[in-house]
Amino acid sequence: MDPSVLLAGLQRMDDEGVMFQVELLEQLCSVLAMSESRDMLAVFEPSQFVPALGAIMGRESHVFPETPVLACRAVKHFISLDPRLSRVAVRANLGTLCLSALALSAGGDGATEEAGDLAECAIKVLEMLCKREGRQVARGVPGGAHVAVGQLLGFIEVCDAIYPPDVTESALMALRGVLSSCPASETHAHEAAPVLCRLIGDTDRPKLQYAALQGMASLTSVLSIARETAALELIAADVSSELIGALGAPRASPAALSLELLVLWRLCSASPAVLHGCLKRGLAGALAGLLRESCTGASPSKGVEASATELLRFASALASLLGAVTPAAGPGGRRAEEYLPQSSYAANAEGDADAAELLREAIKRDDLASVCALIDLGGQPVTFSIWDIGGHPNFTSMLPMVCNDAAVLLFVFDLSRRSTLDNVRAWYTQARSHNKNAIPILVGTKYDLFVSLPAEEQDEITSRARQYARAMKAPLVFCSPCYSVNVINTFKVILVVLFELGRGVQEVTTVGRPILEFASLQI
Repeated sequence: MDPSVLLAGLQRMDDEGVMFQVELLEQLCSVLAMSESRDMLAVFEPSQFVPALGAIMGRESHVFPETPVLACRAVKHFISLDPRLSRVAVRANLGTLCLSALALSAGGDGATEEAGDLAECAIKVLEMLCKREGRQVARGVPGGAHVAVGQLLGFIEVCDAIYPPDVTESALMALRGVLSSCPASETHAHEAAPVLCRLIGDTDRPKLQYAALQGMASLTSVLSIARETAALELIAADVSSELIGALGAPRASPAALSLELLVLWRLCSASPAVLHGCLKRGLAGALAGLLRESCTGASPSKGVEASATELLRFASALASLLGAVTPAAGPGGRRAEEYLPQSSYAANAEGDADAAELLREAIKRDDLASVCALIDLGGQPVTFSIWDIGGHPNFTSMLPMVCNDAAVLLFVFDLSRRSTLDNVRAWYTQARSHNKNAIPILVGTKYDLFVSLPAEEQDEITSRARQYARAMKAPLVFCSPCYSVNVINTFKVILVVLFELGRGVQEVTTVGRPILEFASLQI
């Protein structure tokens, strides 16, 4: 086949020349499809062939309906051999021509089979063009990016009913290319978000879901840069619940999780109301569960380890965001308006690193309650300043210094010696005279000796300790520092009660076991 003769035939516009173009296009497509390298481009000069193919596609009418389909297919083969030819194709107005082909196929029952074939090929070409030249494609469309986005959204809406999933995937990738390079005002955000959200929820088709996530990431990126808070809040209303729910769903790759976290971060950091809403929808709990799942596997793969790293970075950044809360001027505690975004997901600040380390350590202990608490507390480390005095009466004079300004008072007795429990009453009365607001906690130590006592004696000591705890309105904990029984849990109870987290370790109420009771006491 002589390339110059072929090109001349494709460039003919007279009736006789048009009659032979179908055969010429079939030959060109066959040769390009069999070529496995760019060497063929030296024979068929793209700068001449691609514009000629675009001219064929741009004709208002065709003697043979398959002519524009073959021309579009040939363009696809050219760009597949060398993606850099996208620029040549855009200059030949291929982007606008492909979008026009999509509009013809979306015409409903009146659309012909050839129009459908053309659209299916055109969206593949458009995907390749927008991947490298999205901005130029949008600029070349009459009406600009606003029209291009609208046409792509309209095509995506009808795709599922007409085309296989890979066509919808290509349309989403083309949309992503246009969205990432157009002004925020031309993104059709109020229309694009529901379409993308619907496909993000399609867990049965992971490739389609991933493409929709990429589109949502591009959309939120443009809106975040432009500080379009109102648009991001509208998107969050549609998408945040879906994304939070998707955190616990199986996914094809760690990359999908990264996109979910990226979109969630952009939404959370955009507005205090969005951040508060995401937390109310269970974001902290979803993250904690996924963190535990990712970090406690017996032999995690590289993908799982990468997911855990992404989760830790996101959780620590979210914690940093929550740590920027300004105290309320009046009563009533924290309000949504007080969450002030002052961090970045990509930031690697020392505070974020500390929060991530705390989270990582909590995950290693399989400590879901602590993970949730760290996120809810803004990821900030809580320092316990502990003042200890002995139980001998000589130490009574030190009570004012120990009790003043204390947030919690721990009254400790020996589980193996019942007399020490009776001494708690006097200590409690004196401590309360110096601090009436501190939270009391009744702690029985030497549980390792307690379990060796007769069952009747264990039952009697437990019953009497519960009476004291109810009278004091205090949590009750049995522990053994020697064997690390309930030691950490004691401080968890302090956090839960002190910060009103609503989460804590599970209560233990069975006599003979290490007692841990606090929620049932209505503290």
